[in-house]
Amino acid sequence: MRYTVTTLLLLICFNASGQALKKAFKFATFYTAFSGGNSLSDREVFSVANGLETDLIQTPFDYSLTAGVRKIARFGYENRANTFYNGTEKSYGDAATIGKVSGFEFLFEGDYRRQQGVNYLDQDYFLRYVADKWIAKVEFLQDGFADVRYFEASQRGRAKLANSRSTLGLCSVCQSHTDTTH
Repeated sequence: MRYTVTTLLLLICFNASGQALKKAFKFATFYTAFSGGNSLSDREVFSVANGLETDLIQTPFDYSLTAGVRKIARFGYENRANTFYNGTEKSYGDAATIGKVSGFEFLFEGDYRRQQGVNYLDQDYFLRYVADKWIAKVEFLQDGFADVRYFEASQRGRAKLANSRSTLGLCSVCQSHTDTTH
């Protein structure tokens, strides 16, 4: 949560005026999604401790409520598979060493869900700056069902080798995983 607040404060500091905010969110996609489904079926439990006793364990329906905003440029060769995005899409540009456009790209997404009768909060935030020859990216991901939470910062660069069509790529990454059970 503190990463979210820090990232939002940084965005506000960099974009103090209304025009700068308009430019930052130009071509951004705001989205929400809700889905529901059946959970595990209700289960009967039997006990013979004090005669035959039966109990019914009920599991409520599963649901997922997702909200987010994203601004990620696609390369020209990437196909837009769906008419509408639901936020779960991945693209080649997410892991590329170069970007289609220079400037900031971002994803802020929260997903509150109930699965098999247990409530979870999934979060995915990243902020990436794309320049001509390098990219800097920070990301925070929390998956409640898988019990995973990590923070990552990376910087990637590339240099064209002289008189060649080849390029040299360099990358530095710092990751931090936290234990979510405590």
